[in-house]
Amino acid sequence: MHGVNFSRVDNALSLKAWREAGIVHVKIVDNGRGLSPEAVKAVNQKLKQPLAAEQQHSIGLQNVYSRMHDSFRDGFKMTINSNDQQGVTVLLQFDDREGVK
Repeated sequence: MHGVNFSRVDNALSLKAWREAGIVHVKIVDNGRGLSPEAVKAVNQKLKQPLAAEQQHSIGLQNVYSRMHDSFRDGFKMTINSNDQQGVTVLLQFDDREGVK
């Protein structure tokens, strides 16, 4: 999801959203380059760090996490996983029973 490899003709992005017991689930999957286990761990840790004022690159996922967490607090969860070195999955979950706070 970092970018598109324009040398490929089979780039794909899948988005699925559903509600289950008051929890909204959003699953985004791409078929790009996967991440190593170390990179997955680092990305998931970085998500929860505040954006630094001087930070200008790679802020997209942190920005999404920050905005969603500000709205849903502890009712929000976001995880990044690699698909066996052939893509990445982002899963967002949030409790919408009380709406945006």
